Amino acid sequence: LLPDNFAFNSLLAALKVLRHWPLALFLLQVDGSCPDVVGITSAISACAAAKAWSKALQIFSSGNAANAMTFGAALSACDKGSQWQLALDVFGGISAPKRNPILCN
Repeated sequence: LLPDNFAFNSLLAALKVLRHWPLALFLLQVDGSCPDVVGITSAISACAAAKAWSKALQIFSSGNAANAMTFGAALSACDKGSQWQLALDVFGGISAPKRNPILCN
């Protein structure tokens, strides 16, 4: 029995608060799980909160649900890991329509 997206996203959000990124990564890979953009963003943020920026970028680079939320979480992970050069690469990959003033702060 798999949880619905609301329960799945809630669990990933809790893992973000706990900075328990290994479990967040594991849950993304469980057969049958179908995380949406909120869940993917929470998993990236869980990694960022624990300064596991390389794992955050690994999730981000999987290409699932790339939008302003996931780009922002990836940029935050780079910031928390003092990886400004990677942040420039991430920002450079954002298409103009997806850029917004919030990401530019």
